[in-house]
Amino acid sequence: MFILHSSNKTENLLVHLTTVIESAPLDNPLSKELFLIQSQGMERWLSQQLADHFGVWGNYDFLFPGKFFSSIAKKIDNKLNDELFDRELMLWRFELLLRNLDDDSFKPLQHYIQGENQELKRFQLAQKFAQIFDQYQMMRPDMLALWQKGQLLYPQGNEVWQRALWQKITDDIGHKHRGSLWQDVINKLNQSTEGQFSEQLPERIFIVGLNTMPPLFLDYLQGLSRHCDIHLFMLNPAQVYWADLANKKQWDETTEGHPLLATLGQQGREFQQMLLEQTQFSFEPESFEGIDVTNNLQQLQNDILNNQLEGKKLTKDNSISIHACHSRMREVEVLKNQLLQALEQDPALELRDIVVMAPDIQRYAPFISAVFSDIQHAVADKSLRLSNNLLDAFIRFLKLSQSRFGWQSVMDLLEQQAVYTQFSLTETDLELIKHWVADTHVRWGKSAAHKKELGLPELNQNTWQATLDRLLMGYAVGNEDEFVDSILPYRDIEGSSAQVLGRFNDFIQLLFKASEELKRATTLSTWSRRLYYYADQLLSSKTATEQIERQQLNELLEDLSGTIATVHTEDISLDVITAWLESRVSESKSSTGFLRGQLTFCSMLPMRSIPFKVIALLGINEGEFPKVDQHLTFDLIGQNLRTGDRSRRTD
Repeated sequence: MFILHSSNKTENLLVHLTTVIESAPLDNPLSKELFLIQSQGMERWLSQQLADHFGVWGNYDFLFPGKFFSSIAKKIDNKLNDELFDRELMLWRFELLLRNLDDDSFKPLQHYIQGENQELKRFQLAQKFAQIFDQYQMMRPDMLALWQKGQLLYPQGNEVWQRALWQKITDDIGHKHRGSLWQDVINKLNQSTEGQFSEQLPERIFIVGLNTMPPLFLDYLQGLSRHCDIHLFMLNPAQVYWADLANKKQWDETTEGHPLLATLGQQGREFQQMLLEQTQFSFEPESFEGIDVTNNLQQLQNDILNNQLEGKKLTKDNSISIHACHSRMREVEVLKNQLLQALEQDPALELRDIVVMAPDIQRYAPFISAVFSDIQHAVADKSLRLSNNLLDAFIRFLKLSQSRFGWQSVMDLLEQQAVYTQFSLTETDLELIKHWVADTHVRWGKSAAHKKELGLPELNQNTWQATLDRLLMGYAVGNEDEFVDSILPYRDIEGSSAQVLGRFNDFIQLLFKASEELKRATTLSTWSRRLYYYADQLLSSKTATEQIERQQLNELLEDLSGTIATVHTEDISLDVITAWLESRVSESKSSTGFLRGQLTFCSMLPMRSIPFKVIALLGINEGEFPKVDQHLTFDLIGQNLRTGDRSRRTD
């Protein structure tokens, strides 16, 4: 059975959830309650709320859509393998395929990788292909089915070569793609007798925090509902049906309904429409809740709830306030003043009751750290690179190894805590090394030979080798004022400073070694071993935090030696490996700072419908919010939108 729970408040949906759990315990007490969610923030909030309600809460699973539907498919057909078209595998398959564009069908692609840095351009193009073809599997399975038959859905130039590309990939893999496999599972669920797969499936599934999904997912859930209970908890701002409301372009002053539902509610309207067309759901009693209006915010909420515009005159209150600031730093400073005022005016208000959101919280992270240093806070949704210092240091190291070795870049790397502690250096030692670097006038370049490689005169002056020569000669001969073997010894290298010099020399020699070894292209599996070695040599893993961060780095390096290494066996350059690593750590977001009992900063992610007493928004600036939909010229989804397609702007 497909059961829809609807309310304008997440707290009321939580009551529905706990009521279902209490009134209908699972037949098997050892079975897990299964939740389909969209974000780690929702997972944490639900866990906390359910633990508060039941006193003890355990034996549950929270799954994101991709993993959830894949796991269900394997329960229906244990021989099913939907991982062959995984986006990461597709990336490297496309990279291989793009090395040979001799086929006339692929001529339109050649201009994308012409000119300098062709290998890097090829990899970046493969990334784009992996991304859009991953979307095609879920959002356009009908188009891919036509391609397999040699037909076209949108007869245009870009579709012709994409069809050829897809046919080449599928021929190489020799297997159905994920969308096709899932459609087979849906057909099995729909064509079987009701309850036939009950033993393989969970007794029930709770869907929380998903207020939109692709049509394929809804078909999947409808099929599942014939064999187990599906509970969809939908947050709905209006208690009346509004899927047929005029859209933004059609709206005028004579149109009935609330303008915000028309201008900002496209995603919600489409999801209501899809639910009606694709599912056979039953309604649980709704729990829409009006508010006794005492301020402007409550008036706005009630108007939207009833889908009408009262037109009442606004009162003077601060329930909704807008502040125009001249810079990001000033935005954060004003925010702090406003929050301190709110905390002072309401003694019951706590930091955990406040959330601050921005379209991209990473742009504000440094300002938040500076302004809120004296207030307990946590920043969620930072990229893995910003939240993992070891990863950041390692990427700096890889880039530095193929650079001009500018003195500032070298010192920036050494000043990373995980690096200088690995070489048994202290902050005091760093100050001494900075003094040496400034006093010996190093500028850039490893050595005279390095400068020659760059097409410059073969001179050793102002290079790192010249600095090391002076420092080491100073240690060897003492405070001599004359040249020794054409080297002017540096004075005062003795005692403890000699130990510091030795450790500094080890660091520079590691950089020199890496610059020679890493410039040689090799296979992905060999890259994995290389990078493991240099991570061990460069980075400390002594503290608990460093061990966690190192584990995250290890997981990325393991990917290089895993399945993708069997898919791609050709040589890859360091530029491509670095670009791959940067893309992985920028895509991965950390939500560890969410709901930690502190003031929470996070990004304005779609479907993060978690209640707070105070919500503040940063970065609501032109060009930043709403976000602009930027589709690739060959993205057939972006060029031919359908109901249910995701949009950065409507999100």
